[in-house]
Amino acid sequence: LKSDLSRMGGLVEKLCKDGIEAFLSGNTSMIDSCINQDKEIDALEKSINEKTMKILALQAPMANDLRMIISSLRIASCLERCGDYGKNLGRRSSLALNEEILSLIRGMRRLGEAALLNLKNSLDAHATGNVDFAKQVCSGDTDIDKIYLSIFAKIISEISNSSEQSVSNLSQMLLAAKTIERIGDQATNIAELTIFSETGEIVEDSRTKLK
Repeated sequence: LKSDLSRMGGLVEKLCKDGIEAFLSGNTSMIDSCINQDKEIDALEKSINEKTMKILALQAPMANDLRMIISSLRIASCLERCGDYGKNLGRRSSLALNEEILSLIRGMRRLGEAALLNLKNSLDAHATGNVDFAKQVCSGDTDIDKIYLSIFAKIISEISNSSEQSVSNLSQMLLAAKTIERIGDQATNIAELTIFSETGEIVEDSRTKLK
């Protein structure tokens, strides 16, 4: 079960990275690859769900084992959502990279790098059972939110002075930014579930709220 979850995490990392790169580079040739990767992730989530149900039914696990199984189910769900986000970013790679869009690319790359780093770190924390590292991942979500809000403010400013076509492109960019930010949110969820699995502590949304 742990091996399957680790494999799923690796596949999700790759898909999210590919989806972000496809979107930011306008590489439409990666769309089919992103879709196929997501199908593989969905199949693996189904396998993990079936294995956890079998373990629960046949072995009646308790204490640490039960927490690990419960957290594995929920982490698999978080990873499946991240896979969907990566696929959706790849599908948006046909966005026209005009001057207004290109001016936002640097910030979007920073956002993508931060979200991918948090995802990697959350999976590493889970694989090693490192609670302190998991708590650091939770703290890192605030940095992702700050980058997202900066991009959000810039896009809203651009929209107010743009043509109808530019507004459409900028709206797609805003949706993409939110999708990447959600990858960071799911990474934080994985870190919180790791803390629960290792200690039994239920973390009540540790993220700092930004306005």
